[in-house]
Amino acid sequence: MTAPLQAPSNVTIGGNEDASSPRARVGRQFLTYLFARLLPVQADQAGTMWPVPASRLGLKLEAAERQVGRVQMDDGSPRGPAGRTSVTTSPVMAKCSCQGSLRTAMRRDTTRYFFALYGDARTSVAMRLRTILLFPGLLAILIYRVCHHLLYGAEPNIATKLSYGALWLASRWYAIAVGIEIDSHAHIGPGLFINHFGAIIVGPAYIGENCNIAQSVTIGKSSMVTDWELETVDVLDVPTIGDRVWIGPGAVIAGPVSVGNDASVSANTLVIRDVQPRGVAMGVPAQIVSVKGSFRQVRYRGMEDDAERTAAILETRRASL
Repeated sequence: MTAPLQAPSNVTIGGNEDASSPRARVGRQFLTYLFARLLPVQADQAGTMWPVPASRLGLKLEAAERQVGRVQMDDGSPRGPAGRTSVTTSPVMAKCSCQGSLRTAMRRDTTRYFFALYGDARTSVAMRLRTILLFPGLLAILIYRVCHHLLYGAEPNIATKLSYGALWLASRWYAIAVGIEIDSHAHIGPGLFINHFGAIIVGPAYIGENCNIAQSVTIGKSSMVTDWELETVDVLDVPTIGDRVWIGPGAVIAGPVSVGNDASVSANTLVIRDVQPRGVAMGVPAQIVSVKGSFRQVRYRGMEDDAERTAAILETRRASL
C-alpha cells in the first residue's frame, strides 16, 4: 500500500483548527491546497489524505480499451460502440513523450517550427530565437512537455512536485498571456504544430504525431468526469486523434470520438462523430465531404520518407481511380 501523504510535523492537515491562531489556520489551508495541487489526493473513510495511484492519474490505456469495448471487424478494422468505426488508442499512447524520450519529443516539436520558417536549411541561434518570438505556441508546447513528463515520466518526490508546481504556475500565466492552454494530462505525440495563438484549449485527449492545431480550437472531454473516476464510467469521455491530423480554426472536438490518421477538420466544425482516416470533416455537426486527407496541409521535415504517410497517399490515389 502506498504510504499516506505526510505534511510537515508542525502542521496537521484536516485536524482541529486553533481559532486563537489565524496565522496557523491560514497556513494549514495553504498547505492543504498546495499538496492537493502538486499531487492529487483522495480521502479515505478515516479522513486521511492519500495520494492518488499513478495508474489512475490521467488516461490509462488498459482502462480505455476495456471501457470503450472495441472489437475487431471481419476485415480487421477496429470498431467502437454502436458500430462506429474507431481508431485504436494504442499507437497514440505509445508515441507520447511519457512513454519515450522527453528530449526527442521536444526536439521534434521545435524542428516542425524551424521547418515551417526555413525548410530544410540549417538554423542558427538567431533564427531559432526568431522562431520562438514568431510562434508563441512553441513555448506553450515545451512547457506542456516538461509538466507532462513530471507527472508521468519522472520519479515522484518532493523535487518533482515542487518543479511541477512552479511550471504549472508558469503555464497558467502563459495561457492567460497568449491564449494557449494545454492540459498536462493530455497525451500528445511529438511534432505538434500550433501556427497561431488565441483561444486554444487542449484538454485530456490522445493526439498523435505531427498534428496541426489552428486558433480558437477546443479539444477535450464533454462531461465533468474526473480522472480517477475513469475506471467506473461506461465510455472513456476523451477524443482520440490520429497522426498528421489538421484541425482548422474554431473547430471543436469533444467527447469519445475518434479522428483517423491524415484527417482534416475544417474551420468552425463540430466533431461529434468519428472521422475516418483521410476524411475531410466539415459542418455543424461534422459531415465527411471528401477523403483527400490533410496531405497538403500538414508538412514536416522528413515527410517524404515517412512510410505511413506514403502508404496513405497511395491508398488515397487508388481509391480515387
